Amino acid sequence: MESLQVIELGEARVGVINTGDLALDLADALGVTPAEQPAEYAADFAEPAQVAVNCIYIGLPGLNVLVDAAAYDLDSSFALPNYTPPPDLIAQLAQIGVTPQEIDHIIISHLHFDHFNGLTHQQDGQFVPSFPNAVVHIGQADWLAAQPKIETADSLEAHTLGVLQQQGRIHPVNGDYALGDAVQILASPGETPGHQTVKLSAGGQTLYCIGDLYHHIVEIAYPQWGVRWADMPTMQQSRAQFVEAALAEDAIVIVSHVHGAGQLAEVNGGVQWRTLERSA
Repeated sequence: MESLQVIELGEARVGVINTGDLALDLADALGVTPAEQPAEYAADFAEPAQVAVNCIYIGLPGLNVLVDAAAYDLDSSFALPNYTPPPDLIAQLAQIGVTPQEIDHIIISHLHFDHFNGLTHQQDGQFVPSFPNAVVHIGQADWLAAQPKIETADSLEAHTLGVLQQQGRIHPVNGDYALGDAVQILASPGETPGHQTVKLSAGGQTLYCIGDLYHHIVEIAYPQWGVRWADMPTMQQSRAQFVEAALAEDAIVIVSHVHGAGQLAEVNGGVQWRTLERSA
């Protein structure tokens, strides 16, 4: 499966970049018993599902945005056996002609490690920004919750968020926030209190980057299910708002842990995922 997909929306160019797959035990994560598991997703429940870790590049005239910044650096609980990850985020950006210095803004969907651990890298024994000119937008509730970890030496948060904080590159976002006319940050709590999604409006079309509103397409078809660590009543509200808008706008959708882009479709009174066909 290709790790890079490019989508054109008018003047906007969108790159869906999978930085590497993880193993997700759906039954455990969703708390679904064998009797509840739908036959059409039997293979996904039979063994750990292989899910993507997507970062999204949005390029517009005068504006270069990255949604999430991941590095394939995992503990064993998420590792896939005998798996070779694709080229890293910066290498895949280079494939579409984008340098780290060109990124103006990074929107972090939420502060789980696989969405922000690529913000910095080691250079000469020091952690330095991987995207040196970018302002990093983080949901305020997540930012406040991260403070004790930032103050803990040798934590991931200290090596990433702490470094950027010292350089004045963190922008806590309270509620919704616009980056020009085309790109909006939308509060969508549930996965974490400060979880954010991104809406792109370009070329008469709409595209959403929805982070971890879902972790697998089974949750789209069975919206009563959600990961055990989420605040599900709040997640359900965020999902409902998104689904209503995405269906009305016939939007393209990118989910952090689903391979490639897709769209939502109403089927038999419910909603299902339809993978967007890749152009030749």
